[in-house]
Amino acid sequence: MSVKQEVETKRIGFSFSISIEKELRTQTEAKYPDKTIVKASLEGNTDTYEQATEMLRKAKEEILKQTSG
Repeated sequence: MSVKQEVETKRIGFSFSISIEKELRTQTEAKYPDKTIVKASLEGNTDTYEQATEMLRKAKEEILKQTSG
């Protein structure tokens, strides 16, 4: 006797993702300033378009808050 089992994942609704890259430069005694690149991204899935746009807005605010320097 054998058992065959298939698992399938379906996402219904709206998927969203946002990625932000920020370049920070610090002046030094050297000819060129020190450069730091900060990258952040968030993604998710919601039921409605309105929820997706609200989550994107919140994600953008959070990423900008975390990368402000």
